[in-house]
Amino acid sequence: MFANVELLSPEKRSVLVIPATAVLYAPYGDSVFALEEKRDPAGNPTLIAHQKFVHLTARDLSQL
Repeated sequence: MFANVELLSPEKRSVLVIPATAVLYAPYGDSVFALEEKRDPAGNPTLIAHQKFVHLTARDLSQL
């Protein structure tokens, strides 16, 4: 399920919302895999996965 939510707040924050199942929780740091589109030597588009470490903040909207 997805929903569009608008919060009224005196401050603006730029956040990226991802599903909790996309996060790899590990003792050395939490990470996600992001896809980047690149071109192979023949010029065809291909997707490359990169592991990126993330800093998680609020786990639900009431904490924003």
